[in-house]
Amino acid sequence: MNMPAVGKKTTQILLDSDTVLEAHRVLSGGQSNVSLSLKMADGEEVVLPPAVEKVLLQTLTSLSKGVTTTISRIPDELTSTVAAELLEVSRPTLMKWVEQGMLPSFRVGSHTRFHRHEVMRFKKQREVERREAFAQLRELDKEWDFGE
Repeated sequence: MNMPAVGKKTTQILLDSDTVLEAHRVLSGGQSNVSLSLKMADGEEVVLPPAVEKVLLQTLTSLSKGVTTTISRIPDELTSTVAAELLEVSRPTLMKWVEQGMLPSFRVGSHTRFHRHEVMRFKKQREVERREAFAQLRELDKEWDFGE
């Protein structure tokens, strides 16, 4: 998902191979035992919020594997193509959900648009539903002894 920021200033950060190797060295033990914090100029250590830590760890991991990485802000208003990419579904599936009233949308001329917060809410809701369905499946598995 690469949407240009019209009228917005962008910053490009280029890394050399030494920086990529250092990221690989730092993460060679795996992410499970890594915690990120900021050390302020006065020596105070500030623990990063989990969401920020996750983004930084994912970025470092990608860079350490030699993957070109782009970080961008998701705009407030999304096209159907971008919304489908965020939800990891096809555009026809997305539009079916709109027709069924499962996901709110609005029109700009002849184009369907989505509010970012609605798409992200819907994504979280689907994840919860998936987890619940998996838990139910595991219970059935135990109940019917398919696990052995």
